[in-house]
Amino acid sequence: MTRLLPACMTAIALVACSPQTPPASEAAGAAPEAAEAPPEGGHPASLVPTISCEAGSMLNAGTTKAALIAAHGAENAVEEKVSWVDSEINAVVLFPNDPGMRAEVLWFDDTNGPPDAARVSGGPESLWVGPGSLLLGSSVADVESVNGGPFMMTAFENHNHGEVSNFLGGKLDGAPGNGCSVHLAMNAGPASPDAALAALSGDSEKSFRSDSPEVQAANPVLADITISFAR
Repeated sequence: MTRLLPACMTAIALVACSPQTPPASEAAGAAPEAAEAPPEGGHPASLVPTISCEAGSMLNAGTTKAALIAAHGAENAVEEKVSWVDSEINAVVLFPNDPGMRAEVLWFDDTNGPPDAARVSGGPESLWVGPGSLLLGSSVADVESVNGGPFMMTAFENHNHGEVSNFLGGKLDGAPGNGCSVHLAMNAGPASPDAALAALSGDSEKSFRSDSPEVQAANPVLADITISFAR
């Protein structure tokens, strides 16, 4: 992965920006302050925007609608219907007009209580950081590196379109019983040859290993990071 996050982001993106060199009076002997604990359902303000099952993720099982509005403002936490498989479900969309910060917190019923899932999708302009520091636009090799090995993905004509269907026991399978699961989906890479795309699109029910010649020829990139929560 070669894309780097900017060194300093705006406060609305919730990344704290500080001088590179502290004043001498502070460096001389001031004790470091403890990090402020996040409010329930919230997150520490100093974190980059993260979506994963790892501790400290900005989006997590406690991210309620009320917490999103309190943290970001009602104008940046908008309730909408969004696509989910072959239907639509309820969501609170964070920063709906900002491609870099847009994210969806999802409920299968109403938006009261804890969410069922959270999702970021789109292109490499997104600033969200996924499990193992994956970014939207990451390559198959990047995902394999984080997973610790190859994975299975569905054809591009599947209703979930290039979904990672099996991590084959890799690290992205997660710890059993932790109540959080990672789901990834891939899109065809830029300038993928037509023949390579056809090989991954002819059978909607077929799955392919990430290290297969078909997948390597199409050079897919990460287009969707979803985490789901067990209630």
